[in-house]
Amino acid sequence: MNGFSITLLMKQAFKIDQEHLHAAIAQFSGGNCELELEESASSEPTVFLKVDGHTIFILNMDTPHPGLSEYVPDGPNLFWSTVSEDLAEHSAHIILACVSRTSDYNSAISTARAVSILAGAIARMHDCIGIYVPSAENFINSEFYLKQIEQYIRKDAVPINAWVRHYIFEDQDGPVVVTNGLRPFLGTEFEIFGSISSQGGFLGNLFGKKKSQIVANLSELLPTAMTISSYALQGNVALQRGETIGGEDGGIKFMISYANEGKLDTGPVTHFRPMSVS
Repeated sequence: MNGFSITLLMKQAFKIDQEHLHAAIAQFSGGNCELELEESASSEPTVFLKVDGHTIFILNMDTPHPGLSEYVPDGPNLFWSTVSEDLAEHSAHIILACVSRTSDYNSAISTARAVSILAGAIARMHDCIGIYVPSAENFINSEFYLKQIEQYIRKDAVPINAWVRHYIFEDQDGPVVVTNGLRPFLGTEFEIFGSISSQGGFLGNLFGKKKSQIVANLSELLPTAMTISSYALQGNVALQRGETIGGEDGGIKFMISYANEGKLDTGPVTHFRPMSVS
């Protein structure tokens, strides 16, 4: 991962207050932060903040984000249901960006954590209507985002629904949940299937007909997919082809496989397909 960024959508322009910003950051980071300001030719100073050893650049814009509505994905947004309507309310935006020192997993996680802490501090201080995470194309309203940061970041856990978006599909073979945002950390996205597909014998192979056994509908599959994503991201779990995951307490057991492209893009994808059930 080369870096991590978050865009905050503000109702009003953000005015930098060193003392209050420093205090707000300290609440999230346990006091392990440092504030630095550098002069620039613009009316607002160029700001560099150091959080947990990571230098974060703040681009403070007193205008709406241009063309942001074009990034709103189709389909329902579980964590900001009115995003399309609410975007019209923002009149300013702030871009937070940090470049990772190395491309390994630990650096990627700590970089994202530092930027998320700063975003949470600003969102709490000012009239922020929502957050946009470009690496996941994820829009989150500010209330839910702050809950994610407070619940997970402070406990050194990953805020899975802030960093990763889970898309839900219903295709000809049944329900599928697809991630967007895992690849910068794990090198792959996930596709978790809710049905077992098989060719229907000789005639099925001849005519290309499939039989699908649905083992989970979307409402059942989504929380399972989120649990798998969180487990893998939290522990940097190496998932090997042919291994299985799940199946505890009567849950679905999945077989792991790989593909070169998925439903959303052409990058590496890890497939989780249910195993046969009686």
